[in-house]
Amino acid sequence: MFVLVILEDKIKISPEKFDRDNTDMILAEIDQKFINKVLIDVGLCITFYDLLEVGDPYVYPAEGSAHQKVKFRLVVFRPFIGEVLTGTVSACREDGIRVSMKFFDDIVIPSYLLQAPSEFNAKQRFWQWNFENSEDGNLVMRVGDEVRYRVRTVNFTQVTTTVKGRVATTNTEAAPVVDPNSIPVEPTRRRSTSVDLTQEEESPSAMQIVGCCNEDGLGLTGWW
Repeated sequence: MFVLVILEDKIKISPEKFDRDNTDMILAEIDQKFINKVLIDVGLCITFYDLLEVGDPYVYPAEGSAHQKVKFRLVVFRPFIGEVLTGTVSACREDGIRVSMKFFDDIVIPSYLLQAPSEFNAKQRFWQWNFENSEDGNLVMRVGDEVRYRVRTVNFTQVTTTVKGRVATTNTEAAPVVDPNSIPVEPTRRRSTSVDLTQEEESPSAMQIVGCCNEDGLGLTGWW
């Protein structure tokens, strides 16, 4: 779920901060630039871990700021495909549920990846698993319930502006389609797609996880 990622960047320190501790200023700039932000194809940056290298400061002509090349490590939220995670149901909709992990909310579980057979109650806004052997009748999933799911897909989307308008490019990492008669070469498959966005359309999330609950042991933690 959490990984250490090595990054290199050029940190800019403005002149009014020259009298302060240089390391503290570097850490403050890293925190402002990276923490709680999604790096495409990397993940959600959670916190700073350590400094590996700090280069000499350079001041360019006609500019008073100091620039330093810095190599450092960050703790990043990047679940692997097939990992089992636990979160809280934040929304129940006809097309599925949304899950929150408090620090990350862009997790969706489509209706076709819930336990089967499941049915959506549009009036009371909950999903129910019509498990025929249940002693308590139908098993209900509501907002606020704790849910266990498996990661199927991780999407990273970057929105760029071109001459023709806005374009959203999504890089997808997903579970492979396994042929029972062959051995998969890679643990995951990757693909990239692009779609045009109108000016009125809301930009998609920079990072989205698609999960599933249609296996034994998955779904509400109270079911098992």
